Amino acid sequence: MSWWVTRTTSTSSSTSSNSHLVLNPGCLKTTAGLLKLAQLVFGIICMACASPALVGGTHWFLFVVVTSFIVTLLWSFVYLFGIREVLNLPINWIPIELITTGFATLLYLIAFIVQLATWSNLYEYFRVANIVAGVFGLFNFLAYTAGTYFLFVELRSSEE
Repeated sequence: MSWWVTRTTSTSSSTSSNSHLVLNPGCLKTTAGLLKLAQLVFGIICMACASPALVGGTHWFLFVVVTSFIVTLLWSFVYLFGIREVLNLPINWIPIELITTGFATLLYLIAFIVQLATWSNLYEYFRVANIVAGVFGLFNFLAYTAGTYFLFVELRSSEE
């Protein structure tokens, strides 16, 4: 379930370090990687269907979608390019990602409900597209919920 791949390198010098970025496409084949891809795809669909924001509820919905999309994209780059290993900071990354993913899950819960509630009573030209955006917001909420659960399980297993 873990994103990263353990790499071992052997060199002739005794003080070697991996200080360069390495593309790790194998991280996209893991459960966490597939969930990140699903979150990004659902986010793109939500942005496409809910734009332009015509009412206040859609403004909130798009704020949550775009913010979560950017954070998820950053986390994807962290794992895809091995930035965690390059930085070598004494940071436990899993709790930070758990907090950000859990917060995005909570925001998505509120956002898709607001989006569907706002557009269920309106009969404007963009009604169907905005309801579709709310439904894909629900799907993304479920993807973020699964991501939060798997991060929680990984955190608990790493503490033992």
